[in-house]
Amino acid sequence: RVGARMNVPLVVGIGEGETFLASDVAAILAHTNRVIFLEEGDVADLRPSGVTITDVAGLPCERTVTEVDWTPEAAEKGGFEHFMLKEIHEQPQALRQCVAGRVAADGTLRVEELAPLAATLRTITRVELVACGTASYASLVGAALIERWTGLPARLTVGSEFRYSPPPLDATTLVIAVTQSGETADTIAPTRYAREQGCPIIAVTNTVGSAITREADAVLFLQAGPEIAVAASKTFTTQVATLVMVAAAIARARGSLAVDAEHAL
Repeated sequence: RVGARMNVPLVVGIGEGETFLASDVAAILAHTNRVIFLEEGDVADLRPSGVTITDVAGLPCERTVTEVDWTPEAAEKGGFEHFMLKEIHEQPQALRQCVAGRVAADGTLRVEELAPLAATLRTITRVELVACGTASYASLVGAALIERWTGLPARLTVGSEFRYSPPPLDATTLVIAVTQSGETADTIAPTRYAREQGCPIIAVTNTVGSAITREADAVLFLQAGPEIAVAASKTFTTQVATLVMVAAAIARARGSLAVDAEHAL
């Protein structure tokens, strides 16, 4: 079997004496948790013994094998009538996983993923959020809180609009890209464009190793587990929770979030 990636997600699963090709990790999770996220232009030649990855000219490419920590049970219905109902009921656990390690027992924020951008967050002059679909609605909450807590102009632009009619961008513009899969083409393209303009990039995604993670200076994972249902539930609520923490962390870095307000939050 041969697979090639161009403008759509494609992953390779590495099993014992077998290999798999799929557009999403959840499709092969029952067989293996060792995956390779192909990059644009990659060609994968799959055989039972393994996979050879080249570019379109046939030159070998080295790609990292990622071990996904989702269990096979996480991609099954677990006794629920359908995945939508299951994922609605998974929201409390997803939110606990999302917040774990990012909020201390005393209410202090610890968003370690943003530590490399600490100096940058103090000098930015505005914030642009880019997302599509459900992620864009979560981003509206993030934009509103960033403005409220920092005084910086912050707005959401839907990825397809951002891509074809981009706002003015420079090194003082923070861009936050939000995509559950990390593979949304209309979010990745403007993120790459913003990177070319020198913008610092924060990615909020649910998928380790996905394309958006390679475009960002800092990545925050939702830690919501696999999303199977088309309509989002737990991934939407964890996107909102993550963006609340991002907004608060930016405000704290700029000295505009009081300690008592942080604890109350």
